[in-house]
Amino acid sequence: MSTHYRCLKDILASDLFGGRLGRFGVHKHPDSTETDQGLTDGRNAVAVDVDDKGLVTGFTRRHANAPQKIFHAIEEAFGTEIVSEVLGI
Repeated sequence: MSTHYRCLKDILASDLFGGRLGRFGVHKHPDSTETDQGLTDGRNAVAVDVDDKGLVTGFTRRHANAPQKIFHAIEEAFGTEIVSEVLGI
């Protein structure tokens, strides 16, 4: 089972992966590739969807991950809110 999320503010992938989340204990997932990127808090992970312009278009949580720490870090670092498909976006 997967759940999809998105930010209510545009974020560049280069900013998201630029180290700003490190102070929250969130980093680029070590298995990330140029086309398949993700974030982890060391225990949980989310896939990051990026468009052709380099903008983050969403996040995908798979299985039983609990990405609240990751999302809280993004919200704090970028001044945005993250919503899920469950909330009716």
